[in-house]
This record gives sequence, structure tokens and C-alpha cells, in this order.
Amino acid sequence: MALGPHQPWYGYEGVDVDALGWDLAESFLRHVLRPETDTRVIGFKEIRWHEDPQMFLPMLEFLIRYLPGARFVFNTRDHAEVCRSGWWKTMERAEVIAQLEQAEALYQSAMARFPDRCLKMHYNTYVQGPEAWRALFAFLEVPFDPDLVEAVLERKLTHMKWLGKPKP
Repeated sequence: MALGPHQPWYGYEGVDVDALGWDLAESFLRHVLRPETDTRVIGFKEIRWHEDPQMFLPMLEFLIRYLPGARFVFNTRDHAEVCRSGWWKTMERAEVIAQLEQAEALYQSAMARFPDRCLKMHYNTYVQGPEAWRALFAFLEVPFDPDLVEAVLERKLTHMKWLGKPKP
């Protein structure tokens, strides 16, 4: 629909949306992810996409279209445990449960729509040891390396250690 010069998106109808999508994806790869030439798998963590349910599937569709190798790993955890961890423990339990249920419903919709592009992993399973990670390696089409997984699992995260302590 053509817009007049008094409209905020005037001229938008002339944009080559597909070319813009490819350029945005290429720019993200080049300037944000910045893979080395020998990189086999690269990615990023995003934990807030469920906060806009209307945009969840369109965001995945964009990534699938403009990053053709894109795959999605959905990480879940026992809801009661989440309620007791990190910043979640400062929130109302009902609010946390509602957010987690919404997120998992979105994950299910994505897995139904893009079954070969999505994998769901559950924290309580994969913390039991390297073997639980075999499915992820297969999904990403890389050789399974239990020693590498064990080494990674032995490293404890420190990103929430500041909670309850004064920040420097």
C-alpha cells in the first residue's frame, strides 16, 4: 500500500524487503557472530523471545530464511527449580510459572512447525553427564566428544554470583 509523504513509513513500499533481510543477516554474521574460517557451529543465547509471543515464530522464520543453516535449541528446566534460582527467586512464583509455561508453549509450536530445525533439551537430564548431550551433537551434525562435554560441565557458571552481595 503506497503511503503519502505525511506518513512515517513514506517510501517503505519501495524497499526490497528480501534484499534487506539478506543484508541484515549477513551484517549480523559479520559484525556480531564473527565466525572464524574454520568454525563449524556458531550461535548465541537469547532468553527473552517468549516475551513477545506474536513475534516468536516470525523471528524464527526470519532466521531460517536468511540464515539457511539456522537451528534452535530450546533449553527447559523444572519450574520449581527455576523459581528458586538466580533473579527468578525475587519474582512472584505464579508470574515465573506463567512465563515458563508461555515459553514452553512457544517452543512446542516452533518444534511442530520446524521439526528438523528445533531441539529441546532439559537441564535436569543433561546435567547428569556427557551422554545426555549426544542428541545435541547429532542435531548440530558434529562428532560427539564426551571428554569435551565433561570438561565444559565441570566449569561452573559465575554470572549470578553477585546476587545477594554488594556490587563492586
